[in-house]
Amino acid sequence: MSFPAKIGVKNGVAAASGTATIDRTQFDIKYGSKSFFESIGDKAIDNDFTLSFNVIAK
Repeated sequence: MSFPAKIGVKNGVAAASGTATIDRTQFDIKYGSKSFFESIGDKAIDNDFTLSFNVIAK
């Protein structure tokens, strides 16, 4: 899996930030997925979720 991220170092401080959309079913997390349980109706949980991060290290 890959995704775009901004990475930089300034005055001894490293920073990285980005956003990734992840399909949880690719990691065998199927609970509540309409892809695997078609009769689940309105109790379905989206397979995709978005993860945003901002990491700073000295």
